[in-house]
Amino acid sequence: MDCLALELPRDAFASLELPLISQPVAIGEQAHVLWLCRAMWIALHAMSRDVTPADLVEQLQTQDRLDQLCIDYAHSYLSEEDAEAWPQIAALVDSLSEPALPVRFKHRDKRIPALKLYIAAAQRSGLKANGVFAGLTALSDYDPDHYRMLVAVLAQDGLAIAKAAIAALET
Repeated sequence: MDCLALELPRDAFASLELPLISQPVAIGEQAHVLWLCRAMWIALHAMSRDVTPADLVEQLQTQDRLDQLCIDYAHSYLSEEDAEAWPQIAALVDSLSEPALPVRFKHRDKRIPALKLYIAAAQRSGLKANGVFAGLTALSDYDPDHYRMLVAVLAQDGLAIAKAAIAALET
């Protein structure tokens, strides 16, 4: 079933929280479409320039691109909150060894798991929650194979969802 044969949920672009989605998921089912909409919404809020629907689809298409968006957003967000954040994150990166990383983080930028560790510790110390950053880190936490499966439909139907996300942001 084509995911766009389904109507977008009324709350598709109402929240920066990802809906829970378990494996396996039927591509195009309502929960999957809502997940894609929210992933687009999170990425759209994190991108700091005028974005075309194609830009938005491209940004979510691979986990590497999503990881880079997460890192770029973290630079601006954390620099405002804590001037010492990046030296601490760099120290965490240096302390992470490939064999000790969870499987979902192997062969990826080590700044992603370091950011997750830093944010967990910083939130216990009172760092303000940021919905966009929380959404990006939740997206980056997906197993790479699961993430690829969830975004595979973007190659065919992503532009329509991206156009809807951009239109929702502009209203």
